[in-house]
Amino acid sequence: MESHIPRVKDACAACRFQRRRCGTHCILSSYFPNDRQDQFINAHRLFGVGRITNMLKTLDPQNRDAAASAIIYESDMRAIDPVGGCHRVIQQLQSQIESTEAELHLVRQNLAFFKAQGSSGNIINAAPQPNLESMPQELQQQQHVSYNPSQEDINMWALLNSIPLSHLSLEDNQESVVDSWHDDQEPALDSMNEMNSDAGSHHQANQKEN
Repeated sequence: MESHIPRVKDACAACRFQRRRCGTHCILSSYFPNDRQDQFINAHRLFGVGRITNMLKTLDPQNRDAAASAIIYESDMRAIDPVGGCHRVIQQLQSQIESTEAELHLVRQNLAFFKAQGSSGNIINAAPQPNLESMPQELQQQQHVSYNPSQEDINMWALLNSIPLSHLSLEDNQESVVDSWHDDQEPALDSMNEMNSDAGSHHQANQKEN
């Protein structure tokens, strides 16, 4: 007659670690099968096999499964992070929850704002404008950038604006544009030459008198 007693090689990870036979009433066999030796070692180092057994025995089957999952998870996290353990993971998850809740609150505020403005039909004009008084001085200077043109820029602008628009087409007759520009500017150039000549004569007369 064949024996139904489990052999040592089929024992759970807890019984294999303790070098004993794994019976049908082993409370740890469901949570630490023989292929999860590392998980049992982590749990044994953190809690101890006797404490784990006593905790699971006092619970009903439904709560026993939840407790065993918590023991395994906490033991694995402690093995990965000996200092923080699962507490560090809990802190990270809480931080993510707080960040997500803050983002959700902001989205809801913006949604309520645009819904209110959409009902009034004045979304663009009612959009909040930046408060320049509360802005740093550097940003205020960037908002109002002033440009002081030099005299050379003013002269160039005046010179360019004195060219008739009809002569600005350079597709086929560039020479006519240049000639026309000289014709238009010739009276001004003659006046400048006369002024320079009068100034030179006046200067020579003063030198002779002296």
